[in-house]
Amino acid sequence: MTLPWEAAQAAGRQVALVIGNAAYENVSPLVNPKRDAAALSDRLRDAGFDVVEAFDADTFAMRRAADRFVDAAKGADLAVFYYAGHGVQLFDQNYLLARDTDPEALTEIQDLGLSLSDLADRLRESGAVRVALLVDACRDNPLPMDTTVRLVTGAGASASEDEGGARPAVALATGRGLAPLAAASGPGGAQMLTFFAAQPREVSYDGTGSNSFLMEGLLEALSGDRRDMAEVIRHASAYVRTVTGGRQVPQVVSDWTGDVALGGNVKARVEYDLFDRESTLSRADRDLVRKGTAGFSKLRGDFVAQAGWNQGTPDNLSEDERKRYRSVGGNAPSMSVHYDLDRDGREETLTVYNEVSSVQVVLEKEGVRRTVGSCGLPAPIDAIEFGLRDVDGDRRPEVFVTYEGERTAGFGRLCVLRFRGFDDLAGSRRGNLGRTDGNDDLFDTLLDTDAGWSATVAIDGTIRRCSGTGCADAYDYRFDGRRYVSVEDASVVPNVEVDSPTSDDRSSPEAPSVEQRVATFVNATLFRPGKHAGSELRVLYGERVDYFGKSNRSAADVVKEKLQYFERWPKRTFVMDETTLTVTPDRDALTVRFEYSYEVSGAKGTRAGRGLATMRLRENVGRSFVILSEGGRTL
Repeated sequence: MTLPWEAAQAAGRQVALVIGNAAYENVSPLVNPKRDAAALSDRLRDAGFDVVEAFDADTFAMRRAADRFVDAAKGADLAVFYYAGHGVQLFDQNYLLARDTDPEALTEIQDLGLSLSDLADRLRESGAVRVALLVDACRDNPLPMDTTVRLVTGAGASASEDEGGARPAVALATGRGLAPLAAASGPGGAQMLTFFAAQPREVSYDGTGSNSFLMEGLLEALSGDRRDMAEVIRHASAYVRTVTGGRQVPQVVSDWTGDVALGGNVKARVEYDLFDRESTLSRADRDLVRKGTAGFSKLRGDFVAQAGWNQGTPDNLSEDERKRYRSVGGNAPSMSVHYDLDRDGREETLTVYNEVSSVQVVLEKEGVRRTVGSCGLPAPIDAIEFGLRDVDGDRRPEVFVTYEGERTAGFGRLCVLRFRGFDDLAGSRRGNLGRTDGNDDLFDTLLDTDAGWSATVAIDGTIRRCSGTGCADAYDYRFDGRRYVSVEDASVVPNVEVDSPTSDDRSSPEAPSVEQRVATFVNATLFRPGKHAGSELRVLYGERVDYFGKSNRSAADVVKEKLQYFERWPKRTFVMDETTLTVTPDRDALTVRFEYSYEVSGAKGTRAGRGLATMRLRENVGRSFVILSEGGRTL
């Protein structure tokens, strides 16, 4: 009698095992796998998956994680396995290398790490409805040739004894890529989909930024609403093929007869509560009140969540809508943003309450509530906006706050806050609704300054605060790893000490090298396809720039010429050849050279080829750069 009930409980359940191995002890280390695995793990967890993780796992840890995952996959609707790290092919078998793989001590193929074929067989028989294997491990074989020959020869001898004939063992080994994984044969078992980062016996690239090309494609595909798995795979495949100019083409092997949607809810939940007016207003009026309440927005950029609350007359309503808005009582009394800020699996709620004599900003977790005192809060506030975005790479979003009120002269305030957590939460989980005003211990302040008319957060985390027509008065801030600093004078804003992020069980990725940061900077800014805003480009350059043979040009002239080029060639693909990148310190700057391939299309047709880029960059205390000179030529 319990079996049907258990099956019903398991329906729709989605589980995942995510492994990222980078810090290899005895073979060449890698750069991006831990970051790739961490990024996908967060995205899957936000989408409702039960996730098993393993970072820099040794052989024992990899096999233990695989056992836990196979057990969790029983009866699941979808089981996703993702691996980033070294992988090798010996015979027709693929092995995913553990962190402690030692070429000098290997005697058996099984000692390499985790057999992908064995894991696929176990998952096929696990009782899961569908299984997806995502493998970003098609890199060069890191094992020495003598080790490869020894392993393959030993396995060939065993095969000869077992099968009664000679097997050309060494000929079946390869130094490049992974072997294709056949779809299931025979009736029964889970439907299997295998997504390799590259074609059989070809290699994938580790990427020029913080993630591999495959992971960039997957994250882009998963950044919106619910999507069928097949659509995610198609999107990621097209992305990889495009950004590498066809040098890397993923492969899909599948016997799926249906599809399954990857759970949504990637974005934080935002709610506007009308309280007593919820039942007295028509649906149209309720929608109007919520629309007007949300009509305050100064933040520009890519945020996990973004929500505004406006107590005054909203600018986003027509004149007729404003009249109706006022007649039904104006704004909603509260706005709440729900998200797991500290990534501990327990959600926090950040709420703005419009009370009788003031506006309160409260943070709540598991029944414990504290008034937020950071950033000049609480105060009588006319309008406020929250944005959530991770700028320091610790997998926990910072809280961007812009607000206007009695205590903010001119254009209001702009703050960036890091959540520290409730120190007393463990001893206070009794539904305590009391408040402690001005509890600054909840947040560290990374930035506190005037707001201006808008604040744009660029791809590299740089903030540009603007005021005046056409952003006539602009102030730039860059994150230096601990706080935001002013670009103009490199002074700390504000002058406060900030604790390092609290660590958890999931290892944070190591800081990237200067070469990796340069590659990320170029690819995320100059080499990014699509439209570019002038203000977005302006922040990249110093006041005076040497630009393609012309000395001491103003940044405004350079940006104007750059925008004209982008308009002439609206479709552009630039791919840096990371093997040619050199970064040389030169006094107070870095001299950068690299080759790249390009293809541009416009009204004048299509052009393609290779080029050499030369640049001088000034490192801006933290992770980003300012361009002092830019030049190059076609090859």
